[in-house]
Amino acid sequence: MRPSTISSIAVVMAILSATPQATAQLAYENTHMGEDYKVYIYRKTNIGSGRWKFQTKTVSSCGAAAMPGCKVSPPNISEWMIADCDNSTIDGNTVPASARFGYEEGYPEIFKSVCRL
Repeated sequence: MRPSTISSIAVVMAILSATPQATAQLAYENTHMGEDYKVYIYRKTNIGSGRWKFQTKTVSSCGAAAMPGCKVSPPNISEWMIADCDNSTIDGNTVPASARFGYEEGYPEIFKSVCRL
């Protein structure tokens, strides 16, 4: 990479890290293989009957224990999902009170943030 490209990337990362999460609400944070990531409730809309349509935004950064050559990926905005706060589901799938398996990580916290429990 050319020095100008590296400095451009540094400027973009500085802007992203300095930009406040104005409408976003922190729901979950964790570290995976040295990469820190935070999941925010990016947008949500009440669609009635205890149900919310929402999107999440995931922001990652290289932590102190990052793998060599860790590259930060751009923020990721999820597809729209629907949380049913009365039935404890996201997109029709039951959300456990606490994650039992790796694929469930973050879902209880996201559900609680969307439903404000």
